[in-house]
Amino acid sequence: MLVPSFCGKWMVLETLLKEWKKDPTNKVLIFTKSVKLLEMLDFHLSSQGLGFVKLDGSTKQSDRMPLIDAFHENPDIFVFLISTLAGGTGLNLTGANKVVIFDPNWNPAHDLQAMDRAYRFGQTRAVSVYRLLGAGSIEELIYARQVYKQQQMAVGYTASLQTRYFEGVQREKGREGELFGIRNIFKLHEDTLATKMAIERAAMVNLDWALANMDGKSKKTVPGSSSEWGREAESKGGNDLGDIHGLESLLFDEDTPDLEEGNEIQKILNGIGVNYMHRNDNLIQDSVIEERRVEALLEKKKKLQRKARTRGQSEDKPPEPQWPPKRKHHKAPLSPKSKLVSRQKAMISLGMISGAEQLQHFAQDFASKSAEEQNAILARLDEHTKKGAKHGTFQRR
Repeated sequence: MLVPSFCGKWMVLETLLKEWKKDPTNKVLIFTKSVKLLEMLDFHLSSQGLGFVKLDGSTKQSDRMPLIDAFHENPDIFVFLISTLAGGTGLNLTGANKVVIFDPNWNPAHDLQAMDRAYRFGQTRAVSVYRLLGAGSIEELIYARQVYKQQQMAVGYTASLQTRYFEGVQREKGREGELFGIRNIFKLHEDTLATKMAIERAAMVNLDWALANMDGKSKKTVPGSSSEWGREAESKGGNDLGDIHGLESLLFDEDTPDLEEGNEIQKILNGIGVNYMHRNDNLIQDSVIEERRVEALLEKKKKLQRKARTRGQSEDKPPEPQWPPKRKHHKAPLSPKSKLVSRQKAMISLGMISGAEQLQHFAQDFASKSAEEQNAILARLDEHTKKGAKHGTFQRR
């Protein structure tokens, strides 16, 4: 069956269960899309002497409610084994405060529905959800597609601008990228962490673009823009934005709270060889940098259109005077490449990063900040660059 030396996910699950068992109030849901795998987990939980109940598609309707009641009421029942698709949307399992997705489903809605079984009305405790993925296996591809589809859902429901983690485009022949097509399904990422690499690559690309193209000044609100409309509505109606958010307010919960157990669990998992962890919610967020990138592309398109219109005008027409006029002492603005290099030097000089190993953490942290916070960081870098240019060097603080 699942031998720990050959099945890293069983080793992780066994470790988590032992840790959670220390608190008698903990109850755990374990989901898997495979009924055969559910039977294997049944065998191992029995060998560990853990109290559990099991429900899959073959469980009779008349037997389901007694199983749910036993899970909620019997303190000796610690785990509920359940297949991901069993029960549709009708199962209420608010007695659980830990959820484990043992293997991911191609459709993210199925896993999200499984998690929601612990988030029904009546839940009074914080719920922790853990997804277990085999590094380098097809499970990373399945999870990557889940992220892609969740981002598409966020775009459709909230007009969100998402970070571009992947190059693949669904149902576009020749543009399968790293996500779609039969070739990706049979590709083995041996000794690599494809999910980690995709996230880190996107963070670095975004940081480089921000350092090269974004200004460190506060962005002015254009009259009539959506951001101004949103702020006006907020000032009139307090923080109640239900009417503005539309489907978002109905389909998405409030921000996920930070759980204290996260750091402790991470230390435990690192101790048994888990190489990488991240929060899924951090990947499905509005991207300030992507918003600026789209704005820059639209502005570039407008300039090209204006240039095309003026190209047809008579050459005899005298050129319009430039205002404000250029003077000899005026310096040309830095090119994007020069701005990128100068800001990178300022980051090192100010101690924001001390080496390449900290750059990735800085990139992800920068991407998670608000537009005002990003502008403040860029303004600080620009100010330090000006001081360094005045003295002819950068001074480390």
